[in-house]
Amino acid sequence: ERRVQEVSGAEAFILHDTYGFPLELTVEIARERGFSVDEAGFEIEMEKQRERARAATKGAESVAAAQVYAALGDIETTFGGYETLETESSVLAVMVDGQSVDAAGAVREPPLHEPQVELFLAETSFYPEGGGQVGDRGEIAGPNGRVAVEDTRTVAERLIVHRGRVVEGRISVGDTVTARVDAQHRQDTMRNHTGTHLLHAALRKVLGAHVRQSGSLVAPDHLRFDFTHTEPLTEEQVAEVQRLVNDKVRQDLPVETRQTGYDQAMADGVLAFFGEKYGEEVRVVEVGSAQSGDRPGVAPKFSAELCGGTHCRRTGEIGVLIITGESSIGAGVRRIEALTGRGAEGYVRTQAATLDEIARRLGAPREAVPTKLEALLAELDAERKKVERLERSLASGATAKASRPAKPEVVDGVSVSVVEVEATSDQALRYIGDSAKRELEGTATAVYGAVIDEKPAFVAVASEGAIARGLSADVLVREIARVAGGGGGGRPDMATGGGKDPAKLAYALKQVPDIVRKLLAGT
Repeated sequence: ERRVQEVSGAEAFILHDTYGFPLELTVEIARERGFSVDEAGFEIEMEKQRERARAATKGAESVAAAQVYAALGDIETTFGGYETLETESSVLAVMVDGQSVDAAGAVREPPLHEPQVELFLAETSFYPEGGGQVGDRGEIAGPNGRVAVEDTRTVAERLIVHRGRVVEGRISVGDTVTARVDAQHRQDTMRNHTGTHLLHAALRKVLGAHVRQSGSLVAPDHLRFDFTHTEPLTEEQVAEVQRLVNDKVRQDLPVETRQTGYDQAMADGVLAFFGEKYGEEVRVVEVGSAQSGDRPGVAPKFSAELCGGTHCRRTGEIGVLIITGESSIGAGVRRIEALTGRGAEGYVRTQAATLDEIARRLGAPREAVPTKLEALLAELDAERKKVERLERSLASGATAKASRPAKPEVVDGVSVSVVEVEATSDQALRYIGDSAKRELEGTATAVYGAVIDEKPAFVAVASEGAIARGLSADVLVREIARVAGGGGGGRPDMATGGGKDPAKLAYALKQVPDIVRKLLAGT
C-alpha cells in the first residue's frame, strides 16, 4: 500500500476550523514526521469558507433590504445609459441609512458616521452593477442640491439605487434632477468590458472550445476573467492570447448590440454564462471580423455573447490589452488579470521606469540589462560557492576546537557532548553537525548551539549506538528547541532546530543531559 506523504489542504483546514490548529503548527508537526502540507489547498478551503460567510451575511442583509425596498411601492427605474451619459429625471424616493425620508441634506461638519444617501429616479443613465461590471459613478444635481454618486446597483429587481453623499444643499422627493455619469469612469470600464469579451474569444481559439467564463470583474482600472481550464497556461499561450486580442483591437472592429429571443440567440451560437438569469428577450453583444466568412458576403463574428453591460463602439477604443497575471483559483478554474486603455499605458510606463532604474543601478543601458544581470548572477554564484567552502572549513575547525576542551558527560551509558559555537548561518551550523557526526564513536550524541540572526539555533547528532539505545537526534533537538520557544526535526542521526529567544540558548544547552536522561528512560 502506498504511504501518503502529504497532508491535504482539506485536512489541514479541518484541523484549523474544527480543532483550532493554526496552519503553522500543522506544518511544523507534519515536517517533524516527514510529511508535507498542501498549503495552497488550505488557502483554497479558507477562501471557500470566507465566500460562505459573505454569502450568509449577504443573504441576511438582502432579506432586510428587500423588506425596506418593498415599502417603496410600485416605483420603477428606466435605464437609458446605453445611449447617453446624462439624463433629466425626477426623484421618486430618498433613503438615508436604510430609512425612507422626504429629503436629505449635506452634512456641514463631518460626523463620526457620515450617512449614506440612496436616490431612486424615474429614469437614469447610471449603469447598475451586474454581469461582473461595477456600477457607474458620477453626480445627481437638482435645483437645491447635489449628490456625489459612489455606486449604482439594482435592488428589488425593478429599482436602480444611486448610493452616495449629499455634497451640496438638499435633495428632495419630487425634485427634477440631472443625472450625470462620470464619463472617464464609464469609458475606462467599457474598455475593460469589451476587452473581456475579446479575451474570452481569444482563449477559446487558443485553448479550445471547452473554455467557458466562470466569473469576471470589470472595473475602470483593471479586469479579471475566470474561466474553465485544467492546466496553467504556458508563456507561449499567454503571449498568443494577448497577440490575438490586440490584433482585433488594431483592426478596429465594430462592436454591435441587438435584442433577440433567447432561443434564437442559442441557435445562433451566442455564449451564455455562469448562473445568469435570462428572460425571453436578451441583449447580444457581437464583435465583428475583418475576415470574410464561409458564406459569400457574410463576415463571421469574432465574439458573440449575451451581455447587459456597456461597451465600446469599436475595438480600437480599447487601445491595447496587457495580461498582467494568470493563476489558479480552484480545481479546473483559472484566472487572468489584464489592463486596457489608460491602465495599460500606466502599467507600461511603470515597467519602463523600473527597467530604467535597474539599468541605472547596474550601470548599463536598457538593452544590456539581461547580459549584465547574467554576469552578476554568475559572479554571485561563484562567491556563494567560495563562502560555502569557507564555512565548511570553519565548521570543521570550530568542531575540533570546541570539542577538545569540553569533557563529554556520560548519561546512562551514552556520551553526551554539548557545545556553544559561533556560526554565521544555519548552513554553517549544519556543516558543524556533519563534521561532528563523522567523529562520533561508540554510543554518543553531540549538540551544538549558536545564535544566528538573533535567534537560537541547534544541531544534534547521534551515533548508531545511541540510536539503538532509543536516542533519536530529531526527538532530542525538538525537546531542546522547545526550551527556547521553538521546534525542530530531521533524521535520527542528525537534526536541526531553532527557537525565538536568544537569551535562552545557554539555558537550553544546559538542559541537554537531563533531556537525554528522560528520553533514554522513555519519559
